[in-house]
Amino acid sequence: MTQMDSVSRILSVPIGHAKIWSLSWICAVLLTTSGFQYDGQWKRFTPEEGRFAVLMPGTPSHQRSTTESLHGKIVEHSYGLSTKSGLLEVVFADYPFVPDAKTELPNNRDQFVKDTKTKVASEWSINYRGDPGMEFRCENTDSIFIVRLYVVGPTVYEIAAGGYRKQIDFDEINRFLNSFQLVDTANGSW
Repeated sequence: MTQMDSVSRILSVPIGHAKIWSLSWICAVLLTTSGFQYDGQWKRFTPEEGRFAVLMPGTPSHQRSTTESLHGKIVEHSYGLSTKSGLLEVVFADYPFVPDAKTELPNNRDQFVKDTKTKVASEWSINYRGDPGMEFRCENTDSIFIVRLYVVGPTVYEIAAGGYRKQIDFDEINRFLNSFQLVDTANGSW
């Protein structure tokens, strides 16, 4: 897999002849979209297509995009919620092939860091039910983000939370990140 095959909604990078929207565009949409509702009441959210469940203090907005790559269509879903202290987001991209986690995880990390104009403060390897992952914290003088990435078969998941240093709520971030679970689509359970 080449770097041109890597996809992430967080950086406008060429995929064949297409582009993926940048984080700044996604954040602008989230802040101006009436499709999300922050109500402060934590509840389990599972999108219509299933796939995952997560706790969120409101109803996230949804963005879907399809990108043509050199290997076929990549379908990406983003669920984001702007809260009083920052942004909570789950993104997953279905590839037409199984990406190599050894290159995909660092590529997605690097793209996130570049787009948010942050620097990696710490990172470590993680896994989800044996599937490879990476968690990292990136920051700049204004913002802090904590991101978890997983490669599960042909799907890449990104669970990201962050906000401005003066407003960030680490309890909210931890509650959100730690609640993420893949849903068994056969029986709808976690």
